[in-house]
Amino acid sequence: MPYRVRQVHGRVPRELTDFAGQALFVLTVDGEDYEVRGPGIEIEGVVRVFEKDDLGHGKDIRVWTVRRHADGDDFTAEHAP
Repeated sequence: MPYRVRQVHGRVPRELTDFAGQALFVLTVDGEDYEVRGPGIEIEGVVRVFEKDDLGHGKDIRVWTVRRHADGDDFTAEHAP
């Protein structure tokens, strides 16, 4: 299920590359804010973000795929298989 990204690094995302490198973005999951932190790698028109603990360290909690929404203005993130 894709979730709308509300913020990346404390601001509205403008480009997919905003998620590359050390990423910090906020989603709304079940009506609550959910922060994702971890390294993001741009691959074939998406960015894969390897979520880490709250401090950005340790094993991956999950992997997210971030992409620009079809309307071109919003970005979504979903758990990657």
